[in-house]
Amino acid sequence: MNIELVIIVILLLGAILISEIAARRKWLPEIICRKLLHLFAGTVVLRIMTIVDNQLLLVIIGLSFAILLFVIIQTGVLKEINSTGRRGWGIVFFPLSFSILVFFFNNELIVAKISFAIMTFSDSFAALFGILFAKNNYYLGTGKKSYLGSTIFFITTLIILSLLLIATSVVFSPQLISMIFIVAFILTIIEALSSKGSDNLFVPLFAAVLIKLVFINGHSTSQIDLTVGFVLALFTAVTSIRFKALTKDGAAVTFILAFIIYGFGGLKWTLPIFVFFVLSSVLSKIRHSRNKLVEERFEKSGNRDANQVLANGAVGLILVIANSFFPKELFYHFYVLYIASMCADTWGTEIGTFFKNKTYSIITFREVDAGVSGGVSLLGTLGSVAGALIIVLVSSHWIENVWMLLIIACLAFISSLIDSLLGSTIQVQYKCNICKLDTEKEIHCETKTNLYSGIKFFNNDVVNLSSGIVILLIFYLLILFRAI
Repeated sequence: MNIELVIIVILLLGAILISEIAARRKWLPEIICRKLLHLFAGTVVLRIMTIVDNQLLLVIIGLSFAILLFVIIQTGVLKEINSTGRRGWGIVFFPLSFSILVFFFNNELIVAKISFAIMTFSDSFAALFGILFAKNNYYLGTGKKSYLGSTIFFITTLIILSLLLIATSVVFSPQLISMIFIVAFILTIIEALSSKGSDNLFVPLFAAVLIKLVFINGHSTSQIDLTVGFVLALFTAVTSIRFKALTKDGAAVTFILAFIIYGFGGLKWTLPIFVFFVLSSVLSKIRHSRNKLVEERFEKSGNRDANQVLANGAVGLILVIANSFFPKELFYHFYVLYIASMCADTWGTEIGTFFKNKTYSIITFREVDAGVSGGVSLLGTLGSVAGALIIVLVSSHWIENVWMLLIIACLAFISSLIDSLLGSTIQVQYKCNICKLDTEKEIHCETKTNLYSGIKFFNNDVVNLSSGIVILLIFYLLILFRAI
């Protein structure tokens, strides 16, 4: 075995131990110890990626460290460098992201190295400068960030990306320079949204995808699409905040989704989700002004937040990225089905609760109040059908098979029924101690509600995501067994 590798692994374990001791004895603040460890560990890992050319060994090293750190966090051994008022998994995500990068980008290790370098240096410098010198902080997600720290992250990422292109002897052009700024800006937003150490996972993975698709596989047409996508995404995010359709974190996530979907998918992939977002937002505003009482039952009302945006768009984002790496028309069929399913569910809810019409439980068929999870109505059912059809209609230019379009529409409607079924059975429900209302809210009438039914983890966002994934699995099985 490589002697240098053994020494590096021993040094890395020693650095973890020294950081913990330094934090416990208050030689340095724990967050400083953690970030210095982050910087040291990232540097030695980059060295490991240079001296070891065995992909399997690199993956094993990364996974071994991830498992080891997971165990010692669970047992409470690292009490100080992992104590920030909550249990964070950044120290586990660190080697995990390394393993994922090496596994998927072994043939182009430069992509993995640069992505890991961004996570190592941009994140560390941003945190250290923010801790030592920042005066103004902000919250985009749930984690506190500083304007100075985010600026340092952006600048450091610019430098690292520029060094990558210099090393590959690329001729700089105005278009290429704009791409560097755009990618650095996107990664800065992702870092700002991340919390509980999740930036150690999301920053390097998104960096790898963007570097590969923009700089390694990039060409003039894609650069134009990405520039237009950036402008449209920024406009969508700002407009959404202006008209109170999204919260700040929801707008930030929408910005990332819109940029990637248009940038790598063009109008073909953008139109379905754009139509879904705009028309659903309009319906929500109209319904809210008409029937405000039903909002008391919903966990979230008004502006959509990041979790709601992710529940509706994360799977679509993954499909766009997958199609960019492995172009296949089937990915687009999955995409349209998923967006149509989200639209069918959303329109079913918005139109179904627009009027105070009769609503029935999908399980017992007994009459229930409008807005109750698992409730269905005639208007809501028609709304689900309309939501599915509108997405199929705007996608029909790119899916010429009418039979496939009808199947997607039917499956999207079935997905809305699955959503209602899950909502009636496993979605978490609470009961207000004051007004005795059944609600999805944990706080109602300014008091904590009691768990009434369902599973606590399965809120409305998880149910929406689950129903969409279930229908995609059904669709895949139908294709696999040649039923369609």
